[in-house]
Amino acid sequence: MKKIIFTLSCMLIAMGCITSQARVVEPVTKVKVKNVKEFLKALDSNREITIAKNTTLNLSEVLEDRALSLESNLVWVEDDYDHSSLSQYSTAASDNEFDGRMLTLMKLHNLTIVGEKNVEIVVTPRYANVFNFEKCNNITIKNLTLGHTDEGYCTGGVIGMSDCEDITIEDCDLYGCGTYGIEASESRGVEMKRSIIRDCSYGIMELRSCKFVNFEKCDFIRNREYGLVCIGGESQWIRFDDCRWAQNNGNLFEISVPIKLDGCEIHHPQWQTNKYKLKDLVEEQTPCQWLEDLKELTPRKIGPKK
Repeated sequence: MKKIIFTLSCMLIAMGCITSQARVVEPVTKVKVKNVKEFLKALDSNREITIAKNTTLNLSEVLEDRALSLESNLVWVEDDYDHSSLSQYSTAASDNEFDGRMLTLMKLHNLTIVGEKNVEIVVTPRYANVFNFEKCNNITIKNLTLGHTDEGYCTGGVIGMSDCEDITIEDCDLYGCGTYGIEASESRGVEMKRSIIRDCSYGIMELRSCKFVNFEKCDFIRNREYGLVCIGGESQWIRFDDCRWAQNNGNLFEISVPIKLDGCEIHHPQWQTNKYKLKDLVEEQTPCQWLEDLKELTPRKIGPKK
């Protein structure tokens, strides 16, 4: 009798798990947009947003205007805004920054943003990220060019993320920011594939206490002028696979944690000194090419489709 009761209990638990898992699967709404207002209105969890071909979206056209932001279903952030007050909600906001407004996406999940062909998203404020993610998960950004209309200094990356999980950037071109192409903190499962980071004024990336971060077949070009790849805090499991560095100016790696390089190609004038200092932190799983020059890279099939 006890055996029968135990078996029935297991079956009920299993059925409960199946039901629970079924509830987790949420339907995805597909939306196609062709202007800034349509794009901002479409931002939500469980969305696949496709941006029509040959489209340039300057998000600042709406973000800088309170009435237009509210019409686009954005929260308007005042100067004294405290993000912790909205930590229980998922939302898209016109966030206050030093010289303008920034798009902040908070607690969104299962969101894909993809460009059809020749699609660019820009912002006008030099000190604002193009996309700023907080506490988001399962986000995909694909086939987009992302940057600033005017390059800044000190603050304002291209993609920023804080306390996020499972962020994928594919076939993208990130350029022209006041700091880094990617600024990430306390995030996990970040992947960048077949993409470019170029012409950023502080460096390529800054990762603080991030785990399971993978760059695959990415090119890092003409970035400057401080630490180019800055990785610290409690970061772990950071990997670069078939990536290339060229025409950059600055300290190649400023890292305090181990990283793995697999078959990478590195063109950099100061590579010898930098590599020697970091010999205990840089692990080459497959031998890399280390070349002391400023040679331009041969184009390859990465970045957004034009």
